Amino acid sequence: VCQEDIERLKNQLEQKMDQTGRKGCVFEFGSADEVLKFLKESQLDLLFWNIEKGQTVPEEAAVLEECQKGLYLVFTEEEPVNVSEVYRIRHSFYCLKNRTEDYLEDILARAVQEERGNKERLVVFGKGKIQMIRFADLMYIERSRKVTSLVCEKEVIETSTGLGELEKHLICPPFVRCHNSFIVNLEYLKEFRREEVELWDGTVVPVSRRYQKEVRELLKTWGAF
Repeated sequence: VCQEDIERLKNQLEQKMDQTGRKGCVFEFGSADEVLKFLKESQLDLLFWNIEKGQTVPEEAAVLEECQKGLYLVFTEEEPVNVSEVYRIRHSFYCLKNRTEDYLEDILARAVQEERGNKERLVVFGKGKIQMIRFADLMYIERSRKVTSLVCEKEVIETSTGLGELEKHLICPPFVRCHNSFIVNLEYLKEFRREEVELWDGTVVPVSRRYQKEVRELLKTWGAF
């Protein structure tokens, strides 16, 4: 926990975990270097980072996220100064320092969901072989001319299986149908523009009129802290 009021937040986390039946350990860190050292030998599900008055989002945050893929960074600060900067970093959330306790249950639930995404796999049949795709690696799925393309960060996997069948095996959220031909992973979403969404790599995915309301409503609960 990189936070000024460490003991208070630590107690709040432990109480909330007890109330919700979750088990875990809370560690204290005084700097990004201490966290990096810890991540060389172990892993974290969630990291709270307090942005001090007059400071900006530290560059080390992106380094930490790269060091452990899928690490949830929760940024807190006294006043909403760095909101836009925070969301340049994937897997990050933001809340005012005095509201942290109000959102702890949601934060813990999302950390658990991220852990599931890192462990769970989608089984895909295609081109004479069976492939396993981590939910966390899957950016979006596109159906075109009877071919379904599962687009991951480092590869594209093709299958003849339709979107409807694949959708049955995905977790919503973060996966959501946004078009008759597309399913998108909200974890990779950078911007929603009514008729399309932009992902972190610059890819633009269409959002049809039929799914606009559903996507918008889901985003209100998925990204609103």
